[in-house]
Amino acid sequence: MLTGATVSEKKTSRGSESSARPASLQTLKEVEREIIEGRLELFNGNKAAVARSMGIAIKTLYNRINSYRTTDTKGAQ
Repeated sequence: MLTGATVSEKKTSRGSESSARPASLQTLKEVEREIIEGRLELFNGNKAAVARSMGIAIKTLYNRINSYRTTDTKGAQ
């Protein structure tokens, strides 16, 4: 849980960071994609098993996978 002191410390420490994101940091979407890809390998492409293991609906899994394809296509143009 964040306390007032913790929040103010984080604000102060962020002031010294550059506005560009370091290459070693990933966005939540990137991390989520890696998890999904890893579980697809683990479950041999069984999307129903992947969705169950992540606690999400299979429709949500399909939507996420389709959003990655859309993102990849946009980047290739």
